[in-house]
Amino acid sequence: MFNVSFRHLFALLGVLAVLLMLGLGMSSFGRRMALGMAAPFAAAWRTVEDVAVDLFAWVTPTKARQKRHDQELRLRLAEINAAACDSLAQENAELRKILDLPPFPTWRVLVAHVLSRDPATWNWTFTIGKGSADGVTVGAVVLAGSNVIGRVAEVFQQTAVIETIASPSCRFSVAIVDTPFTGIIHGAPGLHGHSPPRCMIDFLPKEAAETNNRLVITSGLGGWIPPGLPVGVITPDESSTLVTVIGQARARAYMTPLADFAVTRFVTVICPVSPKLNP
Repeated sequence: MFNVSFRHLFALLGVLAVLLMLGLGMSSFGRRMALGMAAPFAAAWRTVEDVAVDLFAWVTPTKARQKRHDQELRLRLAEINAAACDSLAQENAELRKILDLPPFPTWRVLVAHVLSRDPATWNWTFTIGKGSADGVTVGAVVLAGSNVIGRVAEVFQQTAVIETIASPSCRFSVAIVDTPFTGIIHGAPGLHGHSPPRCMIDFLPKEAAETNNRLVITSGLGGWIPPGLPVGVITPDESSTLVTVIGQARARAYMTPLADFAVTRFVTVICPVSPKLNP
């Protein structure tokens, strides 16, 4: 009897709930109330659904996404391979130039790898992986390929600091090819370590103003640097003058180095076998 009454009561409540919902659905107030009650549940369900979709896509990417990812990887690998090939080609070209150098029978010739360059003085100094243990001496001339790029400024046991011809502190005697004119080269004033490399040749005889030859080589004076090594090319100044006479006593000129400062990775150090003079 109790069970029958309970079932009747439950059925009656169900019928009343259906009728109430139908009645509310017939009015705008009822629809708004029903939507308001259901809105939080619908929003929560959409959030759960979005998270599940994203998680599924991350765990099992679609074919299009996987294809795009593979293309990006292949492109990156091709870029790395191209950069490596370019680097090897550059190193091989530098080493071939070193092999093409003429013999220096009375000099100690060393090939060294460029280890580092100071960001603050990028075109003025760099460090090589050879030092006093290998026979490197202060004042020795340094070549990039077949062209002079600087001199040894400091020597340590396993390394050495090279000061380039773009530095105002690097000085040595040079000559204008096929002429008797010699002068002292140093880095052009008013520049800094990141400026395009440029040099000045000072203390030329005033007669040098009449020459049209622009090639500059080492003079060999002083005994610390072999003669005839290519250094640079005389370039006009702001007034398009190659050689300027100073006070009717001496002349000077600007010079652009022949050495490639940007990509040099190997250099050749040419040291006197028995140095007797100060550099």
